[in-house]
Amino acid sequence: MPVKVITDKIIDDARAEADKIIKRAETETAKIKKETEEEIGLIEAQTKKQSALQAEEEKERLLSAAEMELKKELLREKQVLLDETFRKARNKVLTMQPEQYRELMGGLLLTASESGDEEVIVAESDKDKITAELLEKVNQKLRTNGKKGELTLSSEKRDMSGGFVLRKGRKEINCSLETLFASARMELESKVAAILFDKEKMGHIG
Repeated sequence: MPVKVITDKIIDDARAEADKIIKRAETETAKIKKETEEEIGLIEAQTKKQSALQAEEEKERLLSAAEMELKKELLREKQVLLDETFRKARNKVLTMQPEQYRELMGGLLLTASESGDEEVIVAESDKDKITAELLEKVNQKLRTNGKKGELTLSSEKRDMSGGFVLRKGRKEINCSLETLFASARMELESKVAAILFDKEKMGHIG
């Protein structure tokens, strides 16, 4: 699946989001620590007459609970930011200037075409962007690459937000934006998460 053009954009957006999670994590950590310290202070005051061991065990329990709550909060925050990163990347493609979008689609067509003579089915919203003129430019490059260079535009339109489907006989290659981003997410989610939650950046939190 020709997703590299899409995945490069997602990685760039992920780096831009990294500082946000760090700031949110620091704020949440400080809040939880403060609340925990206040609760521990109350416990210590109430347990002066109890054994030192009991007081220490209670403090450890509270600290452990606070740490667990922080981890849960960071996991929730992580998922929200991952969703937001991929949503922004998708919207960036959908709101590209027409010429930029045509350039992107031309590159995807060139990469996705196997034989060079498939039928190209587009979304209704792309009928003025993925045109016969664009296909001719792609066909020229396909011929240069040793393929037939006979892509044709189908009169059929598909219900998708953008992108295209290549069809030859019964075989179809789905390059709709929905499919491309789903594939990109499967391929990149761990890499994007590593950028958003870099261990070295997070090391001083806790």
